Amino acid sequence: MQISTLGPAGTDSEHASHHYSSVKKLNSKVKLFPTYKEAVESVIKGESDLCVIASAAPDFFAFVFQPPYMGKIEIIDSFIFETAEIVLIKRKDVKKVNSVLCYAGNAALVKEKYKIVDCKSKSLAPIECLQGKADAALTSIRLFDKEKFDLVENFGSFRMSWNVFRKI
Repeated sequence: MQISTLGPAGTDSEHASHHYSSVKKLNSKVKLFPTYKEAVESVIKGESDLCVIASAAPDFFAFVFQPPYMGKIEIIDSFIFETAEIVLIKRKDVKKVNSVLCYAGNAALVKEKYKIVDCKSKSLAPIECLQGKADAALTSIRLFDKEKFDLVENFGSFRMSWNVFRKI
């Protein structure tokens, strides 16, 4: 059995998928994709058996209610899994934060104070920040490298609902 979800390695989606597999005692492999859309398409094509998606995912509504997904996949289960702490970190060379790389699902945490630069996942945000795409990154505490970044703010962890989809 294969479960598809959002990558890269280290995402809350990956951890939630492993949690689900463990709780349900599934003998499964978790395959990571650059976007939830690609993860869902792997289920539709029959390449993956299940797909785990956070309820806060920006495209969640489309996967349930809009073509080309509607009628091709269905939610078969849901569960609660707490995210890692979400932190705002800045590059060591940055004096004042003006722009923040963040995943759309988490943008509400910082959009009132900073210019938002879209990123495909919280796991990619620190990498792209070091490449100079923004002054700071909204990411997982797991990815906070004290050698390269300073902590600006810790928003804590969040109890999140996750949805398990399969092909109809």
